[in-house]
Amino acid sequence: MMHPLYIYCDLSSVSFSVISPAILVVTHFPLGSFWALPEMFLASWIWGAAVILCCVSWFFLGRRRRRQGEPPLENGFLPYLGCALKFGANPLEFLKEKQKKHGHTFTCHVAGKYIHFLTDPFSYHALMRQGKHLDWKKFHFATSAKAFGHGSIDPAEGNTTENFHQTFIRTLQGNALDALIEAMMENLQYVMLQSRAPKLQSNAWVTEGLYTFCCQVMFESGFLTLFGKEFNSNNDKNLSAKQETERAHILNALENFKEFDKIFPALVAGLPIHLFKSAHSAREKLGEALLHKNLLKRDNLSELVTLRMFLNDTLSTFDDMEKAKTHVAVLWASQANTIPATFWTLFHLLKSPEAMRAATKEVQSVLESAEESVSLDGKHISLNRKQLDNMPILDSIIKEAMRLSSASMTFRVAKEDFTLHLENDSYNIRKDDIVALYPQLLHFDPEIYADPLTFKYDRFLNEKGEEKTDFYRNGRKLKHYYMPFGTGIAKCPGRLFAVHEIKQFLALILSYFEIELVDSNVKCPSLDQSRAGLGILQPSSDVDFRYRLKCL
Repeated sequence: MMHPLYIYCDLSSVSFSVISPAILVVTHFPLGSFWALPEMFLASWIWGAAVILCCVSWFFLGRRRRRQGEPPLENGFLPYLGCALKFGANPLEFLKEKQKKHGHTFTCHVAGKYIHFLTDPFSYHALMRQGKHLDWKKFHFATSAKAFGHGSIDPAEGNTTENFHQTFIRTLQGNALDALIEAMMENLQYVMLQSRAPKLQSNAWVTEGLYTFCCQVMFESGFLTLFGKEFNSNNDKNLSAKQETERAHILNALENFKEFDKIFPALVAGLPIHLFKSAHSAREKLGEALLHKNLLKRDNLSELVTLRMFLNDTLSTFDDMEKAKTHVAVLWASQANTIPATFWTLFHLLKSPEAMRAATKEVQSVLESAEESVSLDGKHISLNRKQLDNMPILDSIIKEAMRLSSASMTFRVAKEDFTLHLENDSYNIRKDDIVALYPQLLHFDPEIYADPLTFKYDRFLNEKGEEKTDFYRNGRKLKHYYMPFGTGIAKCPGRLFAVHEIKQFLALILSYFEIELVDSNVKCPSLDQSRAGLGILQPSSDVDFRYRLKCL
C-alpha cells in the first residue's frame, strides 16, 4: 500500500527553492558586499527569466495532450509537479472535486507521473483482472529499496530469488498466525502489567498521551513477538535486570523507528535519506540491531523472521547490512499502520459510552466461555484465534475506526499501451502510466455509509449482531465496500494478524484497566494528511487519557 506520489504538502518548501532560485541568491548574499548589488539583481533577473522561459516552454511543448479514447486529463500548472501540491494538501477533497468535474474516471499529472483514477466502486474489479497489462510488484520493490536502503528485491534484478509475497503469506496466515497470536497475547500482558509495573504500583491514576501509550505498548509487544527476546525466561537468575536492559533496547529502537518514520513520506516521494541526517542515523541503528549475528542471540524468533533469515542467507547476494534492512522493512510494515489503527480504535471507544459497554460485555462473555479468569497474580489470560474471531462487536469497532482513518491507495503500473475495459466505458492507457484506486472516496461515500463522518460502532453488524457484508450503492450490492488493506493479489498479507493484535490489545485493556479521557469533551484530532496514500493516518495531535488497574 505504499506509493511515492502522495505526499507533496510537506515538500512545498523544497519545491519553492527550486521554483524560485532568485530568492536563494538574495538570502545568501553577504550584507557587507553592497557593491555587488547590480550584479546580484542581474543574476536574479537572469534566473527569473530562465525559470519563466522554462515554464512557458513546458506549458506549450511539454504538457501531455489528451488523445482520443483517453480519460479526461488534468495537467496542473506547475512543471513536473502538475497537481501534486493540491493533491497532497487534501487528496480526498481534490479527488472529489475532479470526480464532480470529469466523472468517475480521470487522469492527473502528479510529480512527473500520470495517474488514472477509477472512482466508481463497480469498476474496481477491472484493476484486478488486468494482470496481463498491469504490474503491482515493480514499483513496490523499487520503493522498498529506496526507503529502507537494501538492494532491489525484484528477482528480475538478480539480487535474490525469494518470492517475498509468498513468504509473508506462509508466515502470517494459516497455522503460522496461531503461533503469532499466542506470542502476542503473552507479550502484550508482559508489557502492560510487568514492564510498566513501576507506574502501576499504587491505585492512583496514570495520565499519558493516548497515542504515546498505544505506540509504546504495541511497538514493544510487536517487536518481542516478531524478533524474540534477548533473555531466557525459564532459567536465568538475573532475569529482572536482563528484562530491564531488553526493554531499554526496545524503547531505544522505538525512538529510532519514530525518527525514521517521521520522514518516511519524503523517502517514498523520492527524496534521498541523506538529506535527513538524524533519520538516516536512526535507520542505520535499526539495521545494526537487526543484523543476523544479533538476531541469532535472541530466543523465540517468529517463523517470519527465521524463514526470512534463511532465505536471505541462501537465496540472496545481499551483504549483512542489506539483509538487516530487509528486516527493518518488516518492522516498519508491522508497526506503521497498526499503531495509529490501535489509537483510533481506543479513542473512539473512549468517546462512545455505548460502544464501551457493548465491547466490555462481549469481552467478558468470551472470557467466561473460555473459562479464563482475570487476576493480577501473574496468571495471564489466554485467548486463541477462534475465540478472538468470536468477537463481532470488537471487529465492527475496529473496522469503523479504520474506515474513518484509512487513506491507503491501490495502484498498478501499465506494462504496455492497452485498453482498460470498465463496466460502462473503455479507456486507452499508455505504457508506464499508473491506474489507481483511492478507497477513502468509497469509505466516505454517503450513499454507502449513512452519515459517513460519524463513528458508529455497530455499522458493520447486521440485525443478528453478526458481521454485516451487505452494502449498497444506487440500489446495487457492492463487492468492494471496505478496503483499508488494499485488494486483489497485493492485499496486505499481514492484515489478519494486525486485526487480531488490536483485538487482543482491546480485550486486555478492558479486562485489566479502568480507562477514561482526561477531558471527556475533547474533540477528535484531525487526520495528518501528510501520510495520505500510506495507510492509516496518524492523529495531528495526541489526546490525554488516564488509566489504573482494576481492583480484581
